Amino acid sequence: MPPKPPPRTDPRFDTCREANDAGFGPYRLGVDPEYHWYEDRDDDGLVCERR
Repeated sequence: MPPKPPPRTDPRFDTCREANDAGFGPYRLGVDPEYHWYEDRDDDGLVCERR
């Protein structure tokens, strides 16, 4: 049996603004691997929130 392919993730951006402008985010702690790519400044478990 062939190994499972790695999970797919969104492209990595330099900032959440760039991710949002490209239509990506938000990312949740414990759900989205992309969460760890960005800083959760308000420590709410959510990054790249769309405002």
